[in-house]
Amino acid sequence: MLFAVAVIAPLVLYALVRYRGAFRLPGEFLPILYRPDRLRLCSEGTLWLSNTPTRPGSLFPLLFEPRAIHWARFQPLDGGPEFLFVNAHLGHAPWHYEGSARILLELLARERPAPDAPVFLMGDFNALPQAGVVRRLLSVFQDARVDALEKGGPDATFQWMLAPGMTPLRLDHVLYAGPMRPVRARVLTPRYPDGRPASDHDPVVVDFA
Repeated sequence: MLFAVAVIAPLVLYALVRYRGAFRLPGEFLPILYRPDRLRLCSEGTLWLSNTPTRPGSLFPLLFEPRAIHWARFQPLDGGPEFLFVNAHLGHAPWHYEGSARILLELLARERPAPDAPVFLMGDFNALPQAGVVRRLLSVFQDARVDALEKGGPDATFQWMLAPGMTPLRLDHVLYAGPMRPVRARVLTPRYPDGRPASDHDPVVVDFA
């Protein structure tokens, strides 16, 4: 038995490290869509969840798949305050929570236009609201889904492609910091005519004032 574990375990680990699935070249993208008639893009960049976050494609040990953060700073053309917008796709493993939160908070400290400037952090965190990475981020941010005056749709965002017997989970989050408030937050449930979801994650939409 011990011999089998000693032989199989390294092979499984090697297979996981070599696995990239949907993250094979050219890799994943974290698009940030905006209206150029309302916003001017001031700067942008990408970081990877690793000990060398500026090196493209790098990853934490045992992360298995590269995970990224895409950020952008915008200036409203109506004269409003410049703000930071961050789209993040975090890893699943709890042992990456601390490193992921550290990279995000260092990005906030470095790229926030001003100490009280608006910041929006959102994406697939692969973590429940009670998870360590979310709780660490909530030491600086607030949860728009919780604070919104009006809420709509289901609470969960990840529905396992509606697989029978699987419990839907809230893995996608919209966090914010600064002088604004979430007015309305809802989870949309787009479905094909045959009832299939368009993705295993349902989109979250938040209106801020």
